[in-house]
Amino acid sequence: MTEAPGVGPAVRATQRALLLAVAVSILASAAAAVLVVSTVNEAAAPSWWSAVMIVTFAVLLAGGGISPLLGPRVGRRVAGTAVAVFVATVLAYPAAGLAAVEAGQEGTIPWLLTAVSAPALAALVAGGWRWVASLLSLWLVVVVFSRFLLGGYSLTGLANDTQALLSAVTTCAVAAAALRAAVHVDRSAEQTAVAAVAEAEERARLSARSRAAAFVHDEVLAALRGVAEAQPETEAAVLQQAARATATVGDRPRSADLIDRLGTLAAATGAALHAQRAPDAAPCPPEVADALVAAAAQALENTRRHAPGASSRVRVDLESTGGRIEITDDGPGFCPRRVATDRLGIAVTILGVPGRIPGVEAEVDSAPGEGTRVRLRWSVPEPFAEDPRIEGLSLRTRERLVGSLFLVTQTAVAVVAAVQGGLAGPGAVSLAMLGVLLGVAALVGRTRSEITRTRAFAVVAALCGFVALGLTGIPAPITYGSAWFVTAAAFVLVSLALRGRGDAALTGAGILLSFLGIDAIGRVADLPQMLGIGTRVATVVCLSVVFVAMLKQLRRSAASQAERRIASARRAAWDAASHAELLAHLAEVESFARPLLERVVAAGRVADDDRAEARAVEGRLRDGYRAGRLHGHGIADAAMRARLRGVDVVLLDDGGTVGPSEAWLPALADLVRDRLSTSQRRIVVRVLPPGRADLAHVVTDGRLTVYPAAVSPAGATSIGVQGE
Repeated sequence: MTEAPGVGPAVRATQRALLLAVAVSILASAAAAVLVVSTVNEAAAPSWWSAVMIVTFAVLLAGGGISPLLGPRVGRRVAGTAVAVFVATVLAYPAAGLAAVEAGQEGTIPWLLTAVSAPALAALVAGGWRWVASLLSLWLVVVVFSRFLLGGYSLTGLANDTQALLSAVTTCAVAAAALRAAVHVDRSAEQTAVAAVAEAEERARLSARSRAAAFVHDEVLAALRGVAEAQPETEAAVLQQAARATATVGDRPRSADLIDRLGTLAAATGAALHAQRAPDAAPCPPEVADALVAAAAQALENTRRHAPGASSRVRVDLESTGGRIEITDDGPGFCPRRVATDRLGIAVTILGVPGRIPGVEAEVDSAPGEGTRVRLRWSVPEPFAEDPRIEGLSLRTRERLVGSLFLVTQTAVAVVAAVQGGLAGPGAVSLAMLGVLLGVAALVGRTRSEITRTRAFAVVAALCGFVALGLTGIPAPITYGSAWFVTAAAFVLVSLALRGRGDAALTGAGILLSFLGIDAIGRVADLPQMLGIGTRVATVVCLSVVFVAMLKQLRRSAASQAERRIASARRAAWDAASHAELLAHLAEVESFARPLLERVVAAGRVADDDRAEARAVEGRLRDGYRAGRLHGHGIADAAMRARLRGVDVVLLDDGGTVGPSEAWLPALADLVRDRLSTSQRRIVVRVLPPGRADLAHVVTDGRLTVYPAAVSPAGATSIGVQGE
């Protein structure tokens, strides 16, 4: 079976609920079989057939009960296996029926063989609507063939088969609608999570800029300002301040990049490093990186301790789906099975901790004389994607399919009952009940949303009233075939349950069952036939009500899961973006400020060139947290060159957070770089707050440039220059 794309948590939870429904439906069908087994003149089949039936429905029951406890992939495979076993049983029945015919018997096919709703539901979960259509088509062909093989179609057989088919299609339509709703829940959660991540990233950057500003201001900027304004009488204090700042700069957070961390580890232990990063490599989450680096460090430490002199290598491959780390050495090796249980390095650090993180795997491969190889793998979760088995038909199409099937099958049963009962008697009752059922079903079907309680109970009262009249119009004892409209009315009650009126549906089912009891008491009754009708009514309505209630709870649970997922995404995005932003600021401190301050400290004096460079570096670092978007697009380097020429540069971004479209930034950056290269004394660039007529102002040596000054009809931005 081809595995479907990754699906969201709501879809997975719904699939588990549907598989539980398979088990419940099998139990209900088995109970019905026990009640009606003596009522349907079932043809005696060979002994091997009983064993086949027991095994088949045991597999279906176990599949429905066990699959929800397994993962989505394994659960679908188990459900598919159960469907395959049922199909094999269906195909085997004609042989059992033929054996009964050869023995001179006639009768009907077993009740459990017509209980196709549960296998159809399992087929929906395992393979989608195509599996359902294939299963029901095959089942229908075999059932029709077997009916004729065993003596022909009776009215009871026709009513049972058509309503079994209708029950299976209705159940699958409801389940598919629930899966489709779960898809939308997951899609909405995914979209909300993306938006939340973007928001969290931006806010984290702002927070990191604030922390970096405090850090830079407290130590480095103060030292740079001291160097820029140093005088002979303050030079000693300036040098002490510069020494403190360089020490502070050296104490910075470790890199968040997995390859950088493994490179540092390999360099410290003398291991050779080979790293490869794909262009679309997925970022490694912090908790995963910590576990991988700790395991790699332990592996290298084991090599140092137990294989001194052996060469070790670290290979890292990062891809879009995750990454692989392999630590190898050419030491003497060992037998992993003989490692003592108190050796926590391998048991805990290398195998234990990584193994408890979802998506991470670890293994140790070694043998005496063959060196040691530690493999670490991590994979990113499958991205959310709609399962093509879920989509298929639209909800409106499914409703029309069920409605059309109800119309065709129940019309056929009503016509056959009318022909057998005579149009002047019970046949007229059958046709009248057909009209009532179709009219009520159409009335309920036109309601696209949840039906009101008053209207639902009015429908129940009208429906049950007509059913009561119908029962009085057919002779006793009633049979499953002559009273076909009682079970058909149960399907109308199911439509009420699907529209949120489970209380009305249960009330209607109770009334229908009471009618059967009253008829059995007041007239001659075929009790087994009564039990058959009652069992189907109770099973269809009760399962639908329970199913709908379960799905409502499932949707609430899915919504709660989505909220937790969004909150987790926000936290992860915040941490990652904040850490990356802070590292970017500190990298600039490391690149520009530290060499200058160390040089000044080493020289023991402040030269004129040092003062000029200190002013330029100080301005660049201040730009990192007050210039915002003006710090990118090559503006930072251009501003630094201008400051080294003695130009006073001020860059301010008051435009708020980054918006969805920043297409204007490159053109503004071109303008700013040009003005920075030509300015002689002072340049001030300011991105204006939202709501202003202009996006930015650039004041160069007293000349104001408004950006943009005008927008041409073609949409190109032009720059207006005003005089000094």
